[in-house]
Amino acid sequence: MRDFKPGVIYGTSPYEPHPDHRAAAWSCWRLWNKTKQKIAFYEVLTPLYPNSIIDITAVVEAKKKAIACYETETSYNDYVGKTTGLNRFRTSTLPRESIYAEAFMLLDDVQMQKYKMPLVLLRAAFRAIV
Repeated sequence: MRDFKPGVIYGTSPYEPHPDHRAAAWSCWRLWNKTKQKIAFYEVLTPLYPNSIIDITAVVEAKKKAIACYETETSYNDYVGKTTGLNRFRTSTLPRESIYAEAFMLLDDVQMQKYKMPLVLLRAAFRAIV
């Protein structure tokens, strides 16, 4: 963190059922509590309570290829289809030309003062982890 100085730390949503994803989310949460560095939780397969939605239509093919690199996981489950299905769902509040979107829960000091609901939801999710 000190050397790289990222503008945003990305972490999987605490609502994801996979224990590795939840552990990564917990690490980001602990980091945020210590540094107040901007964190962006993102969805893998489980919806979260977003406060930011980004159109990814222009890059969705690259995303599909990246997911397909996980050969073991995609051999027994259609993660490309399921993930892009969630991305299609996320366009419901965007213009018609937006076909795929990513949802994020952004946390920084401004967001935490403005939106108390993400904090409440995160605390409830993390109670289940710890």
